[in-house]
Amino acid sequence: MPLLTLALKRARLEKAAPFVHGDVLDLGCGPADLLARAEDRIASYTGIENNARALGMNRKRFPGHTFLQMNLETDPIGVERRYDVIVLTAVIEHIRNQEFLFGQLAPLLKPGGRVVLTSPTPFGAGVVHRLGAVIGLFSREAADTHEAPCSRRRFEALARAAGLRIKVYRRFQCGLNQLLVLARDGEAGT
Repeated sequence: MPLLTLALKRARLEKAAPFVHGDVLDLGCGPADLLARAEDRIASYTGIENNARALGMNRKRFPGHTFLQMNLETDPIGVERRYDVIVLTAVIEHIRNQEFLFGQLAPLLKPGGRVVLTSPTPFGAGVVHRLGAVIGLFSREAADTHEAPCSRRRFEALARAAGLRIKVYRRFQCGLNQLLVLARDGEAGT
């Protein structure tokens, strides 16, 4: 594994974890590291991932939770329940049709529910991550699959079109990554 890839992953989880509680839907869950980190605050967990191998490992590691295979780029999120928190850590920048994905989020939230996401800034994804991948600091595969890194302005537009709004916006790792917490438009609180 490239030198700094694990450190980036840990930093994203550290930023997202304080907002994770209750019934959680983790989109692009990968190896379900967020579940491992915040399991004591999670009542139920549904992880969605396209990688069948990762899903098999997750099902063995966390047999009491639900894991579904879906392609977030093209598949409707076909779940029958609502969630306190929907998580996307380092996912949205890999999605071309971000409007399709964002448009599905608000109806999946319970009243007062939140969407928590992390993503590199356009500069972090475009310049720093690509250069770091070339010299072996970051995953080349991740850098190559960054389809559409979002600026804060882009996130505001995506959220607005989906009936959401930004409640929390923070940059971290020298401004190269960002954390957002979104709520349904019109809902108060953080």
